[in-house]
Amino acid sequence: MKNIPKADLHMHIGGSYPLGYIRTITSKQEFLSLEESLNQIKQKGTDYDSVFKVFSLLKKIINAEERVHNGTRAILDLLKQDNVVYAELRTFLKDFGNGLESHLVSILSAMENSDSKLLLSLAKTSSEKYALETIRLASKYPQVVGIDVCENEKEGKLEDILTYLLIAKETGLKLTVHLGEVKDKDPYKIIRKIKPDRISHAVFLSEQTRDYILETKTPIEICLSSNLGTGLVRNIAEHAMNAYKSNPLIICTDDPLIFSTSLSQEYEKLDGSYILENLVANSFKYSFKGVK
Repeated sequence: MKNIPKADLHMHIGGSYPLGYIRTITSKQEFLSLEESLNQIKQKGTDYDSVFKVFSLLKKIINAEERVHNGTRAILDLLKQDNVVYAELRTFLKDFGNGLESHLVSILSAMENSDSKLLLSLAKTSSEKYALETIRLASKYPQVVGIDVCENEKEGKLEDILTYLLIAKETGLKLTVHLGEVKDKDPYKIIRKIKPDRISHAVFLSEQTRDYILETKTPIEICLSSNLGTGLVRNIAEHAMNAYKSNPLIICTDDPLIFSTSLSQEYEKLDGSYILENLVANSFKYSFKGVK
């Protein structure tokens, strides 16, 4: 798969920094703590909640705009090695002391010689001020092509940020929403209202929502190692993607650092019932490139 040009449409910057880069900027003790957590996920798997603890460790390490800038460049360099020619990175904006826009500029400056694009993230618990500022900044910069709704699905309700998501769509931003990582959190009525351009994961969904996805042919971002590593599924054979074979599927990495994977490795996990050339084509066809 490394010889085939590919696109990764679902990569959280905070979970994608190369381990070698992190080693150069952190203390020995911090690095050992992080490495121990990553090894546990790699060898034994973990659960959905524990993954967010790893993100907490990473946030303590990547605590300045310079580190974000250099880390983003390191991510793009690693993607080149795997022949990923286009990526849609995604991140929450943070204030490291100079405001949210300064953080955004530090990322975009690292991406200026790349064809890849950026999505800005909102949580269902995001405040009105944060959501509106995120949308404003996303609309301001051409390299930002969409909004990603993510974070812990157990927290908050999608309807709490419905107004902001509709505003984002009105400004021309594309929308992708994490759904189905948690059982019994299925906002079917809200999904019909916001009509997301893509959906992430889609593991645990009601029959109504699945029917909606199939009827509308909404593309699904599939992150196999992530779903296996967090215990959402036990093996590929029982993955929900098998119920969507007639739908556009896009193979992605989610958090390659946390789940010790690459896009080529994600494709190699698939069995022979999937035509890899079609999946690779989907990753380009359903990208948000060129929407602004």
